[in-house]
Amino acid sequence: MTDYFAFMLKTGICLAAMTMLYTIFLRKETFFQMNRCFLLVSLIGSMLIPFSQFSFPGMTEFLKRFPWLLPEASHPVSAGMEVAQTSGVASHHFAALNWQGVLTCIYLAGVLFFGIRFLLYLVRIRILIRTSQVVRARDYRIVWIRRPISPFSFFNIVFMNRDHLAKKDFQKIIAHERIHMRQWHTVDLFLAEMILVLQWMNPFVWPYKRFLKETHEYLADAGVIAQGCDAASYQLLIVEQIVGTRLFGFSSSFHHTQIKRRIQMMLQNPSRKRNRMKLFLFVPVVMFLTILFTSLGQVRGAYAAPVPPEPAMTLADGGDDSTKVSTKDKEKKEEFKKQKKEEEQSKKKEFAEQEKKKEKEAEQDPEMTLAKLKAHMKELQVKMEKTEVVLKELAEKREAMAAAGENLEMVEAKMQENKLRMKELHEKAGVIKKEIAIVKERMAEAE
Repeated sequence: MTDYFAFMLKTGICLAAMTMLYTIFLRKETFFQMNRCFLLVSLIGSMLIPFSQFSFPGMTEFLKRFPWLLPEASHPVSAGMEVAQTSGVASHHFAALNWQGVLTCIYLAGVLFFGIRFLLYLVRIRILIRTSQVVRARDYRIVWIRRPISPFSFFNIVFMNRDHLAKKDFQKIIAHERIHMRQWHTVDLFLAEMILVLQWMNPFVWPYKRFLKETHEYLADAGVIAQGCDAASYQLLIVEQIVGTRLFGFSSSFHHTQIKRRIQMMLQNPSRKRNRMKLFLFVPVVMFLTILFTSLGQVRGAYAAPVPPEPAMTLADGGDDSTKVSTKDKEKKEEFKKQKKEEEQSKKKEFAEQEKKKEKEAEQDPEMTLAKLKAHMKELQVKMEKTEVVLKELAEKREAMAAAGENLEMVEAKMQENKLRMKELHEKAGVIKKEIAIVKERMAEAE
């Protein structure tokens, strides 16, 4: 799910950049067909750019200067620590609030809500067609609705109210809606609606959809006037059609966009041809986003490699039988155990060499060796007494926390650590006792 959210974040960034680019440079231009192509290509491109790969020399090293861009960069984790954290979190994943899970639930709830809303729109259109009078024309159908609504089209179907429509305006409205049909504007809105369902949390998606509808209306208005319709009477018709309600958010409505802005665009002089050059601003933005996402992926991969494990023992070597660890984590755990075994063998070898050295010293001066061994034994006894006190305190603390229903993981880990320490002290004391006995035997033989 993390990779999906990363993809959606990159898509949202692309969509935000394209929305700002359109708003600043292209929205006021009269190249309506070009603007529509830009909006559609940007919409599809925002979904494809995160998958593209194009690196730029030095970009990866530059981004490494900003470790806060990636969580992995701020907190590199060793293989041993990762195994311990994996087992600990897996066995106690309900102990703390999982914010990633909460955000996932919120996101999915939004997707479900807007997805159901979209399906309800389709169902309502289906019901309107079934319950209303349908008249077939040449390449389209007209659905006469009893409710007072503004005319709108859905693919090759026009929805109108007969009671609120003058006969002299019928041909103008049909001409307007047929332009929506011929240019397949409903498909554009379907695509925008699907992106909105997935990117509902992105604040730039909503104006993006509005800009697309706005461009559709500009194209239809320009097409009607180009067919010879009087501009003044057509503008008056637009104002008259603001009565009624708009039923569907993704249909091509006759008066959907702001009336004032549509009239202004009809009265505006055509944009200069050289202003088409603004479209090329799209290229550097796409290149920058592609290089940025590629470099971020490379930085993330560099930081994702685990740091070699430390020699210190972790708390999760045993693990819980009920804990399900991924194959990668199991391999890391086996590697850590192998390294730990090699360290133990190295310690045993060093200990054997020290024993041989002590034997040589005992042969040269047994009395001094005996004194050193007795002093070492006293030190071990003091450490054992302190460890026993710590174990008693931890046992009392454990009982109190168990009665209160608190998490015992840390206390049990400390108890286990001190028990291992006590075991090592006893083993060392046993070895020293044997050495003392050997030294005494040699001294008795020498006498």
